[in-house]
Amino acid sequence: MKARSLVLVLVGMLMYQLSFGNNPTPPKGIIMGQIIDGNSKQAIEFATISLLNSADSSLVSGTITGQDGTFQLKNIANGKYIIKVGFLGYHDLTQSVELTNQKEPLLLKQIAIEEASELLNEVAIEAEQNYMETKIDKKVFNVDKDLTAKGGTGLDALRNVPSVEVDSEDNISLRGDGSVTILIDGRPSTMPVAQLLKQMPSSAIEKVEVVTNPSAKYDPEGMSGILNIITKKDKASGINGNLNASYGYGKYGKTNLSGGLNYRKGKFSVSSNVNYYNGAFWYGGEQDRSYLLNGTDNFQSQIDEGVSNNQSNWGKIGVDYFMNKNNTLYISASKNKGTSDGERSVYYDFLDANNAITSTSNRLTDNLGGNDSYTFNGGWQAKFKKPDHTLDVDVTYSENQGVSDDAIRQEYISSTDAISKTGQNTSLDNHSNLLYIRTDYVQPLSDSLKLEAGFHFTGRGIANNFYSETNVNEGTFTPNVNLNNEFEHRQDVYASYLILGRQYKKLGVQAGLRLESTQIDAKLITTNESFNQDYLTLFPSAHFSYQLKKMDEVQLSYSRRINRPEVNELNPFASPTDAYTIQTGNPFLKPEFIHVIELSRLKYWDKFNVNATLYHRIITNQKRRNLTLVDSISVVSFDNLAKGNLSGTEVSLTHTPNKMFRNTVTFNYWRNNITDPSLESNLNLVNQGWNVQLSSNITLKKGWSGQVSGRYAGRMEVIQGIIDPMYNIDVAVRKQLFKGKANLGLRASDVFNMRQFNFHSKDLTDYTFDTKRQWESQQFWVNFSYYFGKMNYNAPRKRQLKNRDGSDDFNTPDMQ
Repeated sequence: MKARSLVLVLVGMLMYQLSFGNNPTPPKGIIMGQIIDGNSKQAIEFATISLLNSADSSLVSGTITGQDGTFQLKNIANGKYIIKVGFLGYHDLTQSVELTNQKEPLLLKQIAIEEASELLNEVAIEAEQNYMETKIDKKVFNVDKDLTAKGGTGLDALRNVPSVEVDSEDNISLRGDGSVTILIDGRPSTMPVAQLLKQMPSSAIEKVEVVTNPSAKYDPEGMSGILNIITKKDKASGINGNLNASYGYGKYGKTNLSGGLNYRKGKFSVSSNVNYYNGAFWYGGEQDRSYLLNGTDNFQSQIDEGVSNNQSNWGKIGVDYFMNKNNTLYISASKNKGTSDGERSVYYDFLDANNAITSTSNRLTDNLGGNDSYTFNGGWQAKFKKPDHTLDVDVTYSENQGVSDDAIRQEYISSTDAISKTGQNTSLDNHSNLLYIRTDYVQPLSDSLKLEAGFHFTGRGIANNFYSETNVNEGTFTPNVNLNNEFEHRQDVYASYLILGRQYKKLGVQAGLRLESTQIDAKLITTNESFNQDYLTLFPSAHFSYQLKKMDEVQLSYSRRINRPEVNELNPFASPTDAYTIQTGNPFLKPEFIHVIELSRLKYWDKFNVNATLYHRIITNQKRRNLTLVDSISVVSFDNLAKGNLSGTEVSLTHTPNKMFRNTVTFNYWRNNITDPSLESNLNLVNQGWNVQLSSNITLKKGWSGQVSGRYAGRMEVIQGIIDPMYNIDVAVRKQLFKGKANLGLRASDVFNMRQFNFHSKDLTDYTFDTKRQWESQQFWVNFSYYFGKMNYNAPRKRQLKNRDGSDDFNTPDMQ
């Protein structure tokens, strides 16, 4: 009933707004125009427009530009005026205009403003975007300009984004927090994002948007914010395409091939992309454990290594139909099919108090798996007579089927050289589906006041079926009734939001409220148990920006967020990681709620700019990954702590000394103080960490360019241990060929093979362990790209780039 009520309320509100919006008053004394970037020709949102009296330069009216860069000044008397355009990071521009007929709007030609950088005064071989762009509510990293990611996977591109970490297990975190929402083109994915990015070439990614404090229009899921990964599109009309080929080698070879073909003419735009990847990946590590069992000290040493062979085939096709200048329909379909096989060997030594080996064990695992997924997307975009008055409807449906089969053989040799053997076969079948519906409505109420409203629905279903059987000394296999389980999880989230934004000269204000109804149904089919959660939650947000002076701005923002438990954190059945480690979920785990406050200062000079942020999070029901020892088995479980207070600072500095060099350094430090009166031994816990990233780019004549980047993650204290510093250096060089139609590149990642993960436990009762993990981080790649076809970038018809996830201004691409 709650969900139906939300839908009815929203539909009524939209119908009212639509009827109101489609009854416009006749235009009277209107000046209209569009602001674009003088270099890229892209529309500029949030530019400040001031209308001054030509006689005395007094302010007559003002507004800001919308998503498509357009503006409208109303109720203007006939006369001569000066239009003044300002935007952070750009030179101010003035233009004289004259209004002579109040009965017809004065439509100005496109107004181009230039970036405040000496680079723009030079004649460059090709127009280059900055690697990092700062917008009112996010940072945008143009990873297509990152040479050190060329030829690799999507995970390689993400590893180089400041504030983002990808660890040895491919877990992705933002500002040291793994509770981050990751979207592909503004949409959630049924496939695990790390798995999807490993199958996606870095050449398919254009940019990564980092949103650390979203407004009420965003999905509030995720503690540390949102990463929106934007894939490439081609805005050119006619027929054009691209071909990419890469080969890499670390311990094993890797091949990555991709291509795209696009056709745009008249009312139709058709595009397609394909990708093939085939490669092997090595990983390994060591672990030393000591524990007290039955009053006796026990010691265990473990060494392991493995290799995973992965192959994937991906394709996508999309069509846009431009019905008329105000209505566009679009549809796309994509398909991904991947296979994997691998093997892992683990060697155990069991030692006494004198460090003498008492027994040994060898464990060999053969793995065979794969995934099969598809996605359909379609929608309608409508524009009304008034600029920035829009309605968007978008629907996405996707399914993913993943399977993984392990054949495990373990041999145990006792102190008397007696040999015993066990075998285990496991099978995991995981099926997931996603339905995502988004309706967004925007209506300017005046020159400086804008209303936004919408309804979002996200429905996720997961069916997880795990089967295990064992034998002893090559006997008959029997099922493991304590491990076998079938788990189903369904989560539906209904959301509606309302946002009002206004610009008061130098002060920008935006306030929003989001209402969400969450319905969760989980079932353990094996034991016929059910776990349900339903809750209704409000998520307010507020954003303020104030321009202190030219090229100097302060931003303050607040939002409330939620971090719901993952399925593996809820499933109570034990899931074995290896012979001595299992994980079990908690079906009663509560979602975390987070209050986020950020204060930022953006300051630009001709050759130098600074973006500094202070942030604070108040976390209730904070989740904890808990490690205990049960009969020599490490058990990983999850529970909620009472409260966390996380504070941090992030500073990004960019230095451009001349037209050849650009240097960027980003520093982030965070500290989380966790308190819970219910804990007897640790009433006050502290975890903290810091990292710094440096990137230096050089652009030379005749199409040569290069890049050196390095990252250092300092010593990190977490709840149950310490993570040693991690660091690496990447190098890349590129040469343009065939008059800019092709590129040949070479890159080396982790040149000195220094990157590894070391963890030392602490505060565990009668149990300590040290872990070292390594992977094939040192790789050498050669890649070649070629672009062909007709490139007409002044095509009259282009689908407006609209939000795909309900965000404020995600630059989501057209259909490909």
